[in-house]
Amino acid sequence: MQRLYAVLLLALGLALSAHAATATVEEAEHLVRDTAQQVLDILAENRDKVQKDPAFLYGLVNEVILPKVDFTAMSKLVLAKHWRKATPEQRERFVQAFKGMLVRTYTRSLSEYAGNTEINYGKTISQRNGKYVTVKTEILRKGRKPIPVDYKLRRSRDGQYRIYDVVIEGLSLVKNYRTSFAKQISEQGLDALIADLERKNREQGGGVVAGAG
Repeated sequence: MQRLYAVLLLALGLALSAHAATATVEEAEHLVRDTAQQVLDILAENRDKVQKDPAFLYGLVNEVILPKVDFTAMSKLVLAKHWRKATPEQRERFVQAFKGMLVRTYTRSLSEYAGNTEINYGKTISQRNGKYVTVKTEILRKGRKPIPVDYKLRRSRDGQYRIYDVVIEGLSLVKNYRTSFAKQISEQGLDALIADLERKNREQGGGVVAGAG
């Protein structure tokens, strides 16, 4: 599971900063291609830092990747009915704690993709007049089986596309955490889940800039 989700941070780097007031599906696809290559280039050109300096990876994530993700939309989907019942304070705390957990967990595996990694692009699927876009790809590494990855983007209120889910080998990030968190919430409650995520982030370090996304 963690090996598969190691590609998450590549996925999180694939999105926005579109120059138009409202991005088109075609622009979204081009942005995915351009930004994905930029992330791979940074990893390849800084192999020593990637391998030896965790702060470098956290900086890359905070500055390049986090602004590309709609963590609020992702959190709503992950919590599902529990989001609707949550207070504004609980929602904000969960978004920040969930964000920190993702960065903390998967930044450590990002170094695996420094060099010898390519992305093969497949069909781009548009739904609801381009509000939702799925960019289908495969991550290719020498001597490894291709990893199919679908990047799901939503056009936000500001007219730009942001990632709200990633599907790796048919497994949705959102659905995976929705299942595991729902079990914990049913047994311990939402506050306990949030406190647990916050504690692990403090103990293990997340390096997340509060408020991003």
